[in-house]
Amino acid sequence: MKLQAVSSAVTVEVRDHLDPAARAEVAAFLASVAGDQCDAPLDERHRAALGAGSAQAARALLARRGDGVLAGYAQLLPAEAPGGPGRSALEGQRAVAGAGASARGLTASLLSSAAAAARDAGSTLSWWARHAVPADQEAAALAGLVRRRCLLQVRRPAGAGWPPHWSPGEPPAGPAAALRTRPFRVGADERAWLGVNARAFAALADQGSWTAAELAAREAEDWFDPDGFLVRELGGRIAGFCWTRVHPPAPSVAVPRLASSAGAPAPTIGEIYVIGVDPDFRGQHLGSALLRAGCEHLERDGAGEVMLYVDAANAPARALYDAAGFTLHHEDHRYESRAEESPAEESPAGEDPGAGLAR
Repeated sequence: MKLQAVSSAVTVEVRDHLDPAARAEVAAFLASVAGDQCDAPLDERHRAALGAGSAQAARALLARRGDGVLAGYAQLLPAEAPGGPGRSALEGQRAVAGAGASARGLTASLLSSAAAAARDAGSTLSWWARHAVPADQEAAALAGLVRRRCLLQVRRPAGAGWPPHWSPGEPPAGPAAALRTRPFRVGADERAWLGVNARAFAALADQGSWTAAELAAREAEDWFDPDGFLVRELGGRIAGFCWTRVHPPAPSVAVPRLASSAGAPAPTIGEIYVIGVDPDFRGQHLGSALLRAGCEHLERDGAGEVMLYVDAANAPARALYDAAGFTLHHEDHRYESRAEESPAEESPAGEDPGAGLAR
């Protein structure tokens, strides 16, 4: 364990290992600062690394105020993409309690410590600020990081209706329910789906580079439901897909902005987890048809809202989701070491977008 007295008010502990008591403390803290069931402060990969028995080499940063209470947490993992020729890369995420000046100070302390850890390791740093606020930009600039990417989480209420000329992707035109899809076949579709996914997301490495092992790990999750993994076949090939998942309300998470004045529970939230179309089948309006099919499937499963992620640089996808009634919920920003002068990443442009990124 390494202690860094970042300021007179905040001390950051840097640990290469969390014992069971520390893991429990961090888990309770993360639950306390979460919004709703789709607002977890750490993404899927980082949450898995925090769990007991994880093989991933996570470095934990715990920010404590003078009274010793945990008020901020950050985590560093080896990045999924290299940091450049001969350099490793670390990816970090953060969660802080409170708001205003207090949150700004915690954010700056955690990011400063993360940047120092990356320098000590000879690594570049990629830093995700989920549910980003202006303090993240300020802290990133002080740490020598620049923003490279912006993901938007957008949401649509159930039963919101559809534009009158929304294309169902089926000739002749008809209701979206006419789009013929089938469930994903576990044990049979994996190889073909990985190929389509790689082609559909060729310009988006974190999704297009999925391996059989990563897909198998998702299939093993409690939330995985092949009936919600909609596959559209044309000519005996997977032409497109809309993979959905359901997020039931978390009993331990209070979400007053979603509760009624009578104290009604927060709704179940459905997610368009990944949606994609094989480039060979673009131009047939399959993206819009699959989006509607996925939303309607989730609504039949009881979702009160449907959410997805889209890259802010993907203008065609954003236009599609705007037309479908999705509105902005929050932004996630990725910052990188200033020395890495690569252009901001963009999602593939085109009529049929890939939307929900694997998180």
